[in-house]
Amino acid sequence: MDVAWDFALPRVVSINASGHKFGLVYPGSGWCLWRDPEYLPNSLIFDCNVLGGHHPTFTLNFSRPASGVIAQYYQFLRNGLAGYQMIAERCQEVARHVARGIQDIGPYELVSDGEDLPVVAFRLRDPESVGFTVYHLSEALKGAGWHVPAYSLPPDLEHVHVIRVVCRQGFTLDLATRFLDNVAKHTERLTRHPFPLPETGPTLTFTD
Repeated sequence: MDVAWDFALPRVVSINASGHKFGLVYPGSGWCLWRDPEYLPNSLIFDCNVLGGHHPTFTLNFSRPASGVIAQYYQFLRNGLAGYQMIAERCQEVARHVARGIQDIGPYELVSDGEDLPVVAFRLRDPESVGFTVYHLSEALKGAGWHVPAYSLPPDLEHVHVIRVVCRQGFTLDLATRFLDNVAKHTERLTRHPFPLPETGPTLTFTD
């Protein structure tokens, strides 16, 4: 289904994106587009004449290396629209596989099923009945080599605690199947734990 989400919507005047999740570059690279110069606040612009002449800019010149921009530009040229589309479709295929596997394991409820973005988030239906939390599962998975964040949702939903799995390039179907096997193994182990588990809380605050 085609959904209007960009400048086709009259109230959308800027679009920003992070390059380190699905732009295929390392953290710190991102970009922002404005519909028209009139929507860029003047307070963000300063006139730089270090290189001669006048160059309006809303970045801090020379404050950071250009390696992230170069890497992103290289990826754009290397993959192109068709390449990025293929990568995104593969990531989404893996996300759907993870979502189906989580549903089959048992005590979990999907919050995000990977259909909109290749990201799967899930929570326990009833933590009291199983005797553990998503934080216990996150710690158990860390011991198996999987670093998946567990956290509470933003204000007014602080009572909802989730685990988030971002299915990026390189996280193949084979790796996803191994991950699901580990989730199932640790879920069974935590459920059958012979005595109450120590309390544990969020390992990551929600930021985006």
